[in-house]
Amino acid sequence: MEYRLVNHGDDGTESAHPVAEPFTTIGRAADNLVQLTDREVSKHHAVIRRDGEGWQIEDLESRNGVVLNGTRTPKAAIVSGDRIEIGPYTFAFEAVAPQTPFPVAKEPTGPATREALYRLIGGKRAEETINPR
Repeated sequence: MEYRLVNHGDDGTESAHPVAEPFTTIGRAADNLVQLTDREVSKHHAVIRRDGEGWQIEDLESRNGVVLNGTRTPKAAIVSGDRIEIGPYTFAFEAVAPQTPFPVAKEPTGPATREALYRLIGGKRAEETINPR
């Protein structure tokens, strides 16, 4: 299963950041996978890493800490739906449902199909519509 951090802006915008395995770094410096520009965010603020079957977030000794579901924490397990605050940013940690392709219908054949096509194109024969003379 894939995960992401989603920030819902006050102006109604939404930004999503994929959480990569084995870890995703968060901070102000350009070498972070999730780069946040506010000065309240440390250069290397936090890391989200795979922990066996789950995930955990760890504060990297930042000045303003990491708040998980309203409680400041140095390190904690996280699950989909948790709220993570880093500086002025609030993220939802979300599981992303895998994308499954829509099934491809087989091309219909037979007299019923020709009749439906005949009605669909306004009474003209299919051959006249496809290859007009």
